[in-house]
Amino acid sequence: AASGPSRPAATARLVMPLGSSAPGQPEVALANTARGAVAIAPDGTSVVFVAGRSPSTLLHVRRMDGAESRPIPGTMGADAPFFSPDGTKIAFFADGKLKRVALSGGAPVPLCAAPRPQGGCWDSTDTIYFIPDWQRGLAKIPAGGGEVEMVVDPDMANGELALIAPEILPGGRYALMAVWTGAGAGYDDVLISAIELRRGGTRRPLIHGGCNPKYLPSGHLVYTRAGALMAVAFDPERLEIFGQPMTVEDKVLGNALGGSSHFAAGDDGTLVVASGPVWEPKCQLLIAGRAGATAEPPALMKEERAFVAPAFGPVGRLLCVQVQGATDHLWLYDLDREGSPGTRLTFNADNSSPVFSPDGKRVAFRSTMAGKPEIYWMSVEGGGMGAGPPELLFSSDRGPTPCCFAEGGKTIVFTQQGAARAGGVGAAAIGGGLEIWCAPVDGSSEARLLVQTPGSAWGACVSPDNKVIAFVSDESGRAEVYVQPYPGPGPRRVVSTEGGSAPLFAKHGGELYYRTSAGTVASVGGAGGMMPGPTGGAGQVAAGGVSGAGALPAGTEQIVAVRVTMEPFAVSRPRVLFQGNAVPASQAARNYDLLQWGGGEAALQMALQHFVILRSQESAAKVTSLGVTLNWFTELRRRIPVPQAPTLSSLRPGSSHFAVGGMSGSSAAPTRTQGGWGGGTYATQGQHPPQPYPQQGATQAPNAPPPPQRNWSHDSKTIG
Repeated sequence: AASGPSRPAATARLVMPLGSSAPGQPEVALANTARGAVAIAPDGTSVVFVAGRSPSTLLHVRRMDGAESRPIPGTMGADAPFFSPDGTKIAFFADGKLKRVALSGGAPVPLCAAPRPQGGCWDSTDTIYFIPDWQRGLAKIPAGGGEVEMVVDPDMANGELALIAPEILPGGRYALMAVWTGAGAGYDDVLISAIELRRGGTRRPLIHGGCNPKYLPSGHLVYTRAGALMAVAFDPERLEIFGQPMTVEDKVLGNALGGSSHFAAGDDGTLVVASGPVWEPKCQLLIAGRAGATAEPPALMKEERAFVAPAFGPVGRLLCVQVQGATDHLWLYDLDREGSPGTRLTFNADNSSPVFSPDGKRVAFRSTMAGKPEIYWMSVEGGGMGAGPPELLFSSDRGPTPCCFAEGGKTIVFTQQGAARAGGVGAAAIGGGLEIWCAPVDGSSEARLLVQTPGSAWGACVSPDNKVIAFVSDESGRAEVYVQPYPGPGPRRVVSTEGGSAPLFAKHGGELYYRTSAGTVASVGGAGGMMPGPTGGAGQVAAGGVSGAGALPAGTEQIVAVRVTMEPFAVSRPRVLFQGNAVPASQAARNYDLLQWGGGEAALQMALQHFVILRSQESAAKVTSLGVTLNWFTELRRRIPVPQAPTLSSLRPGSSHFAVGGMSGSSAAPTRTQGGWGGGTYATQGQHPPQPYPQQGATQAPNAPPPPQRNWSHDSKTIG
């Protein structure tokens, strides 16, 4: 008998536990990471997710036909995984690098540097596209390894500050990306655009108000906004959307600070979603004392916000701290005024990385208030009340970030991106490897290079006597603390040997503090004498008192102290001053500081004994399962039909069609949205003449049945 047209496969909603249900097995919970925690193979056969708590996250893989997930060895600290086109490998970010690992086994392979990654994807030509750093452009690298090539830069002249979440469109000419302009109320108000894959390429705005865009073979563009998954019909060749977006899933787990929403869709029509709220991070400011390194630190103040980069002033009890949000701003707290709500210092654009001048009268910081990252400073006398507007202190096109003052406040020391260098390590090989520079605050001479390493160098601190500069470099393949004479020249010596970050000189007493992960340095209370470094080489930390790696819980942070002499070079055994749960350091923020309590001998003794640290409050949502929808495209096409090819007479060549995210439309057959982008920033006229509509699944008439979908068979509503 003749068979009729194939019927759409039925949609099924299932639950996938992340861990084992067997008694005594450890709980496995999804990590609410900054850039995405869930990925699915294109054929829908495997799901990879990030489990644990930062910075000790770990990738797990779960096959759809398997009973439980398994961890992927060597993926500690992972974020933002994505599959290869054949589904056999995973790329991810960890330790400031882009890495690749085979699901069949083997150690992860580092590919290149990615200090603050903003997402990536793996296209059909076996090329990985990724955004290595905030305010950097889109880069690409062969998946097997090789040279990194920059493809697209943010158009800062027209207000683009950062590109986020790239997704290559069919044909390989354009990519979907979220474009951060610094305006609006956060990641829900960025612009989703199709951007041509060449420097200076065409921009086509699509959705105003959304993030994490993805194109589906069903003929839809999906993205997230305010914890909801939105969808709209989309032609990837003409770069046009049809109709208004609709909510297709709500209550998608997300991270407000990083803009992530944890979902993934396979080309076979399988949808995987983590349900939960959008988490808005909060941090406590705590006092960590060196007399009792393992004691629970008390709160410095009651207020909890998205604090980062605390800086204590040398006069009085002033604390300047960066508060993260839709745009980051600086706040000043006078701790002598108990219960004071604090004073907001900045109001425009993004402002970060505060540094006090030695006299305590000014704060220098990084700001994009003029459209690009520059260093400004402003008065904080009188508790910041009535302070004048910020003044430009140093400007370049290389993203300068202040580190410290030197020479009694006459010099500002900062990091900025360097040019690509032959033989460079990590980011230095592609341009953007960080270097340490200095400039006089009165502008009397040009900026001068202080530290250039084979990799990147950051986190500089100059000793109180202005003879030594300490900093962090990844030239060995791992972040370590180094010292060299200030202002130079002189040899560069390594201080830490098992990883280190955020060096900070004591104001008195000659100690150097730095941070490291627990289990890699010394037992609490360990002490010892000096150990010389090898002749002509880097210094080594004495081995006495070192505890074995893994002796403390993963993710625990330590602050340690050493004494360093330069002639001859020697480093004392490290002494642990604090260990416990704390927000780790980054390239732009130490995330701890010496507590300073004004003047007098008693205040000096107090300052020698305490630090201010940050502790993040965990998300209240603990996600131990994922929602899985099989044959989701069937439901998506029913709710949001994909129109037939538009007639040529209905097209307006050169028009720009976009939608406002969050608007809901009906499920009737959509019409093409008409509307021009009002900003005048994106030149689209004449770029897209009429072309034949692509012949693929997305082009079927609304009443035609969709192509057959694979129908998974399960005996229960729970996978596994």
